[in-house]
Amino acid sequence: MTISMRCFPAAQRAVFTWLVCAALAFHGSAQASDLRLRIGTLVPKNSLYHRELMDIGETWRTAVGGNAKYLVYTDGSQGGEAEMARRMRIGQLQGALMSVVGLREIEPSIAALQVMPLLFRSWEEVDYVREKMRVGMEKKFLDKGFVVLAWGDAGWVRFFSKEAAVKPDDFKRMKFPNNKPS
Repeated sequence: MTISMRCFPAAQRAVFTWLVCAALAFHGSAQASDLRLRIGTLVPKNSLYHRELMDIGETWRTAVGGNAKYLVYTDGSQGGEAEMARRMRIGQLQGALMSVVGLREIEPSIAALQVMPLLFRSWEEVDYVREKMRVGMEKKFLDKGFVVLAWGDAGWVRFFSKEAAVKPDDFKRMKFPNNKPS
């Protein structure tokens, strides 16, 4: 399953990667009429991302049949991303649309895609590195009981400063915000 989220102009894109993760919450004995998927996200209701999640849910409900239910909780109503990761672990949510911020609550090494400022200069570079890392990262999530359903992009992370900075040496004297997990 692939979700295309590259509909924003290049200037608006980020290497801030989003994933949909689902906890392995259903057992083979569950009846289709008993199935209920609850998905949490910070994205606003009726946004592009919310509509994509609803499309995925409709496809799932059609495939499962019966009285299967698919609920998407938008606007952070299930808490922040760390809280949504916790809720997936205990079965209150079966999935979440998350950024690296939430995903590193499950698997800290995912932050490698984000904590290297100025590493990527094009989508081709991002795609190449992510594809090389994808199988290994998905296995790390699976080993922790989570299944990656799709990878997507939300836009470029931008850095702003009062002084011009172009080369790595220009950035060495600047202070960056602490982006380590809290």
